[in-house]
Amino acid sequence: MFRFHPRAPHAALRGLVRGLWHYEETRAAPQGRREMPCAEAVLLINLGPPIGVAWPDPTAETRFDTAAGFLARPHPAPARSFMQGSQRGLQVMLTPLGAERLLRCPISGVPAQFLDLRDTLGRDGASLAARLAETVDPETCLDLLEAELLRRLAGDPPADAVAEAWMRIEASAGRIGIGAMARDLGLSRQTLVRRFQARTGLTPKLAARLQRFTGVIARLPEVPEAGWAGLAAEAGFADQSHLIREVRAFTGLPPAALLRKRLPDGLGFAE
Repeated sequence: MFRFHPRAPHAALRGLVRGLWHYEETRAAPQGRREMPCAEAVLLINLGPPIGVAWPDPTAETRFDTAAGFLARPHPAPARSFMQGSQRGLQVMLTPLGAERLLRCPISGVPAQFLDLRDTLGRDGASLAARLAETVDPETCLDLLEAELLRRLAGDPPADAVAEAWMRIEASAGRIGIGAMARDLGLSRQTLVRRFQARTGLTPKLAARLQRFTGVIARLPEVPEAGWAGLAAEAGFADQSHLIREVRAFTGLPPAALLRKRLPDGLGFAE
């Protein structure tokens, strides 16, 4: 059993929050998953039994108890998650600029490891998580979390070259030329790369690659009728070989092997 309750981010969170959802899962046996790389920071609050997550070291599992959670910066390598049979939680996908607003500092300054919920949401984080864990209704949980995000991310999103570059990369699903975009923004390529990496922890090229990769994962429930070459064209890759190289680079597996690891109900990839 898996119940997924997504919510479209509030208009005031545009450019800061990519996705927001409540989830609840029950399985007959423990389950390990290979979590896909992404260009967003992941904020997770565990509301159910303890779970384990391994990132960036795939062999070092961190346990998160009920009403605990973390922020993980954008990561170009898979993470691993483990549940004993059931789990419940809230997940927010923050753009790097959203994470910057939440933390009051650039996400590039956050170590490549889990940032504790208290360090992410401040001293009110623990009390909010405890209240969420006691709340059964998914919509009420989402209301509470969205209100906290709106409070912490209040005001207009930043309007600068880095923010504009991020929005263009995201809007194009990673198909934009970085050099041409830099010129259009009135910057040299080197200046854009330097400023973008200082704020997001990613180069513009890596951010675009991750966006294209995310597009592949979204289209991966089954091999398209046109085959891998058709999927490569749909997702903005030069050709089938380019797609295979990128999927292998981000997951350690070629697309066909990754597809074989997809869980029967389509809810992620088995570890």
